[in-house]
Amino acid sequence: MQFRVNLPAEWNGRALQFGGGGFDGSLVTATGNYTAQPADTYTFDPLQHVDRIQELGEIMDVTDVDLTRVQAHGGKVILTHGTIDDFITPHNTVRYYERQQERFKDRLDDFLRFYMVPGWGHGQGRFVAQYDGLGAIVDWVENGVAPEGLVARDGNPGADRTRPMCEYPAWPQHTGEGSIDDAESFVCVTR
Repeated sequence: MQFRVNLPAEWNGRALQFGGGGFDGSLVTATGNYTAQPADTYTFDPLQHVDRIQELGEIMDVTDVDLTRVQAHGGKVILTHGTIDDFITPHNTVRYYERQQERFKDRLDDFLRFYMVPGWGHGQGRFVAQYDGLGAIVDWVENGVAPEGLVARDGNPGADRTRPMCEYPAWPQHTGEGSIDDAESFVCVTR
C-alpha cells in the first residue's frame, strides 16, 4: 500500500508527517520541489539516499535522552507504547526509558511514568487503549498527584472491555476470577 503526503506549495523540506498505510520512500526522495510522486516500494533502494535518510533521522529519531529541562521546569511525562506497534517497535521505547533511568536514577519517578500496553498498535490493534491522559497529567502537574491506577478502555468498535495500565516493567495478569473484559479482574505483575 502507498500513501501520499499533501504538502503546501511553499514546503521547505523540513516539516514532516508520516501517515497512511506504510512507508513508500516519498519523504526520503522529497526535495523542496516535492511533487507527491510516491516511490515504488519494491524498487526503492535506501543506499541511493544515505544522506537524506541521515538528515531525516536527525529530525525524526527520538534519541536525545536529556529531559533535564523538562524536570527543571516541573514538567511531567506519561510515556505509553503498545506491544504490537508495527510502526515503531516498542523495544525502542523500552530502551529510551532505560536510558532515562540511567540518567535520572530514582528521580525519574518524580516526573516520568511509562506504561507498556498489551495489544495496542500504532493507533489500532486488538486493544485500542483510550484513557484520560489529559486528566492524569493535569492532576500530576497542578495538584502533585502522580498517575496511579490508570485504566484504559478498548476503543475498538463494539468493544466493551477495560484493562489496567501497569507501570513498566509490570503488565496486567488475569487473577483467574472475574471477567476477562474487566480491569478489576487483573493485577499488575512483574513475574
